[in-house]
Amino acid sequence: MTTLQKVQELDDFKVLRLFRHIEMEMVQSVKEDLPAIMERLPDEVKNMPEMQELNAVEEAKFIEPLQQELAVKIARESLELMAKSPDTEPYLADKLENWKDNEMVAGTILALGGAFSAVMIMSTFRISYNKNDGWEFNLGASKENQTETIKTIFGALFKVLKPG
Repeated sequence: MTTLQKVQELDDFKVLRLFRHIEMEMVQSVKEDLPAIMERLPDEVKNMPEMQELNAVEEAKFIEPLQQELAVKIARESLELMAKSPDTEPYLADKLENWKDNEMVAGTILALGGAFSAVMIMSTFRISYNKNDGWEFNLGASKENQTETIKTIFGALFKVLKPG
């Protein structure tokens, strides 16, 4: 079974839990600053009008939780993006095989800012494994890497920033 098929078979709860785990691990592992990450986004994503307006959004907005349905959609589409990308698929395959969710929680909250960060990292980083250091996150994913999928995910997140 392919990594993509494994992702597609996950129920919504597991999709959210796995995405949250990956999001937290990525944010902690990445050493680059936000401008460097944003510079590596595909041009079609970088030039979205909403992306240009991100600096004007109040910081409090980024800690707001996403509604459950949207959170699942973002998490599932993001994991599928990772599964289709040679830059991130090995990392995701390892997580699907080896990550154990031992937390007993009734639900998973996905904050808007966390989702933005994770999608930016997934879209711009190449993740490789080194026996000495483990998983390494390096800027350098192909800028042509599934641009339409990335735009769709960001589009859904931008709708939360500007309801209506």
